[in-house]
This record gives sequence, structure tokens and C-alpha cells, in this order.
Amino acid sequence: MLPHPSADRAMDLTTRQEGAAVVLAVGGELDLDTVAPLTEALGRAARDGAGQVVVLDLSGVTFADSTTVNVLLRAREDLGDRLRIARPSAFLQRLFDVIGLEAALSVHGTVASALAGGASTDATAHVATSHDTTSHDGTGRGAVGSAVPGVGE
Repeated sequence: MLPHPSADRAMDLTTRQEGAAVVLAVGGELDLDTVAPLTEALGRAARDGAGQVVVLDLSGVTFADSTTVNVLLRAREDLGDRLRIARPSAFLQRLFDVIGLEAALSVHGTVASALAGGASTDATAHVATSHDTTSHDGTGRGAVGSAVPGVGE
């Protein structure tokens, strides 16, 4: 019998209270096989949070797929402005940049800034060196960035 596909991949989820907010720290790989605990935690926060801010610390995420994007968008729909994304990993920041997800989510460079609220900050500052900005199409913006409106401009 073959092991479950996620048996060798773990998704870590730690929940902690910070004042009147809850911080969900996520690490590891997020995909169809591993994302259920995060989906459940965000659903609980939406149902039981009574106006509580939910900060999603994504600094430890090493992989994410479209399932994760859908979970984040659903959480935004359910939680509204109460959902704040903090410290997306380099992998996630690149994904956010490519698909323009920061337009739909409140993304902050630190957990502290997410807790403080206000306008989203430029979360790309901490991962800027991880992006390949080599021009592949002559524009100086990189091949991926040039194909997505508003990204790399």
C-alpha cells in the first residue's frame, strides 16, 4: 500500500493570541493534501471571532499552489478587513507578485505592522533580492513580470 501523498510533507500551524487579535503562523507546504487545518482555522476565526483581527504569518511557507490561493481569497471574503497577511515567504511573495494577489489582500512586511492595521505595507522589501529581475524580453522587467499587467511596472 502506498503512503498518503502528504505523509512526508507537513504543514505546521500555530495559533496564538496577541492582544485582541489571533495570529496563525503557517509553515511547510500548502497544497490540496495539506491545507485543511488552515482552512478549518480560518473558518473558525470567521465564525467565532466576533470582529477579531486574524493575522496570517506566512513566513514559514515553502510551497503553495492554487488551493492555497483559493483558501486565502475565501478567507478574505469571510473575514473582510479583519484578515491581514504578514511576512509572506519569498516563495509566496513571488506567487503574489505573479498573480497580483496583493490587490485583494492586506499584506504586511511584519506581524507587528499587520497587528497595528492601517494600509498594507510593501512586503516585497524583505524578499526583493530573491527575485530574478533579469530581462528575458528586452523590457528590463523579467519575462513573468512583463506578462502580468501592473506587476513589474
